[in-house]
Amino acid sequence: MWDPSVEFDEVRHARCIGYQHSFCLWDDGGRGSIEEPGLMFAIDADGSCEGLAFRVPQKKLDRETFVLFQREILVPVYRPTWLSLDTIAGPIEALGFVANHDHSDIKPGIPLLQQAEMIARATGMFGGNFDYLSDLHERLDLLEVDDTHISELYATSDSLRRMSHEFEGTPKTVSNLWLENPHFGGSIPPRGTIFTNNYSSIAIAQFLPPALHTYRAVCRVLSRGFTG
Repeated sequence: MWDPSVEFDEVRHARCIGYQHSFCLWDDGGRGSIEEPGLMFAIDADGSCEGLAFRVPQKKLDRETFVLFQREILVPVYRPTWLSLDTIAGPIEALGFVANHDHSDIKPGIPLLQQAEMIARATGMFGGNFDYLSDLHERLDLLEVDDTHISELYATSDSLRRMSHEFEGTPKTVSNLWLENPHFGGSIPPRGTIFTNNYSSIAIAQFLPPALHTYRAVCRVLSRGFTG
């Protein structure tokens, strides 16, 4: 939401009935490992959730949709779905990517405490799983997107970490080194970087452009209101 990596003309707060935010995506590479797997954020069936809807300019729709699909369907853990959303400017239809239950890495129904324990411990080549959750919690707050489940999950995981002495300091993962390098200045790695896990080598950065809109830009667009 705060780093969509596509060009847009407008962004609206939106509410979706029938889908909810869920940490149901198993991760044993990016933010976890085979020994200590983590969980990643997804949209799953049931419940409701709040988020942001972006309007892509018509003349750039083909290109930006291509970029979006390359980003979200790198591995088929999501399926593209048209979602009915409510916004302050009226109802809209928007393309979303929801959890694909046919994929083995989608694991719904994990109890919240177990989710929190996994997230508190897991670290992968992109950094700590708790750092990912913490960033998500912070950005949702900045964007005024309310999610009780995420807030509770963050509080529980944070409490578990504070009770343990295992999590002092931040591991020097590849992701952290990128963040600390002013040449890169962010979590998106340089083009052409090859990420390797136990299963495959993926040239993610070959087609992922640097983000055109950071969460600060999204906040600025939101503050201007709607264009109609």
